[in-house]
Amino acid sequence: MIQWISSQLFLLVHRFLVMPFAVTLAFFVGFPFFDKVRKGIQMRMPLNGKLPWLNFSKNTRPIWIHCASGEFEYAKPVIRELKRKKPAVPIMVTYFSPTFAKAIHKDPLVDMATPLPWDFPGPLRAFIRHHHPRALLIARTDLWPELLRQCHAARVPTGLFSATKNLNKKTLPGVSFFKKWLYNQVDVIFCNTESDREGFKQAGVKTPVQVAGDTRYDQVSYRLQHAKPVKNQLLKTSTSSFTLVAGSTWPADEAHLLKATESLIKDKKLYLVMAPHEPTSKHLDSLKALLTKHGLRFRLYTETTETDGIKPGEVLIVDTVGVLAEIYSFGDLAFVGGSFNGSVHSIMEPLAAGCMTFVGPDIKNNREGLEFSQYPLTPSRSLMAVNVCHSVMELEKKIREALDDHPPIEKWKQTLKDAVQKKQGATQKVVDWLSPHLS
Repeated sequence: MIQWISSQLFLLVHRFLVMPFAVTLAFFVGFPFFDKVRKGIQMRMPLNGKLPWLNFSKNTRPIWIHCASGEFEYAKPVIRELKRKKPAVPIMVTYFSPTFAKAIHKDPLVDMATPLPWDFPGPLRAFIRHHHPRALLIARTDLWPELLRQCHAARVPTGLFSATKNLNKKTLPGVSFFKKWLYNQVDVIFCNTESDREGFKQAGVKTPVQVAGDTRYDQVSYRLQHAKPVKNQLLKTSTSSFTLVAGSTWPADEAHLLKATESLIKDKKLYLVMAPHEPTSKHLDSLKALLTKHGLRFRLYTETTETDGIKPGEVLIVDTVGVLAEIYSFGDLAFVGGSFNGSVHSIMEPLAAGCMTFVGPDIKNNREGLEFSQYPLTPSRSLMAVNVCHSVMELEKKIREALDDHPPIEKWKQTLKDAVQKKQGATQKVVDWLSPHLS
């Protein structure tokens, strides 16, 4: 009884205090001063006299998938498998942030894409009545109280997938109750690991929790099997040197990496391919200046033909986006950026390509980075699948050690590919749960 009263009070506070305050703040503070907030408001405004989420045919009974923004990467393999299994069942994707809106709308497997309505009873009730979704899947995070309550009222099955929950992580009592209440509103939770399941249990979550794995492993595997065309000849080197692909780098990463690899590049022991996270003119000019300062010659990927080729000792700058996953597959080693800049980028792609990976110290935000930093590739455990380096000296030492032990590199590559392959299969478990709702 006390639990029910607390739940009702929480929902009332959310409806009449939290959401009105948040939306008012967004309109009067966020809209004038923050571009992302302004776009988020504008994309929810009426279009042709209709709210965007009602601008579709009625009663199409889609499978509804919600992702906050970049979590769309988790949803891609699920959507693909649903379309393979039941191509006639429409897929609707909602998103909260405008950041990934263009990518979601352009995806050929997404039949309907729209921003998620504001988390109020009226808009969400109208959304559900208009579309009559078969089920709602939420990618990883972004649980909203009213969204879940209205789905429950309309008997729309709900599932959360690729979910994580750290054990023994302390939170404020109010926050703990809020999160537990949200998790208890969904019908099923698919988490990544057994540790996550224990985390949900420890938090008092009553919803059934299944260990399914991370759907991104299925996505990176698919991406490698269906690779985009790249300039292969620019990425291959002679057998006397090895390729290190540095992906998603920032200036701080580039400064550390070039100090660590300069002599190896000049001695033609290492071929360096650098793919900046944001290849803007400003960033590229900064990187060119840094390479020149180190006495290193370079070529731009977009300006070099496969006939031109790359000369020994030159660095290739990938000055375009969308091909990094493919380029990792040509590497023997990898460095992932952001790790000397506060927050490392995705480590999963180079691991899936079989690259022993080097990073700076900032990897606490990356689960696979932490996991594979404990995965040894040498009996002495001196080299790991992911090698965390805290300085230029440590980074250079680790790279040199990997090159000195070069005979096992091909063996390491296969070992890593096999390790990543074993983590696939989460998508099928999620889709199996949906199967009764696809007929």
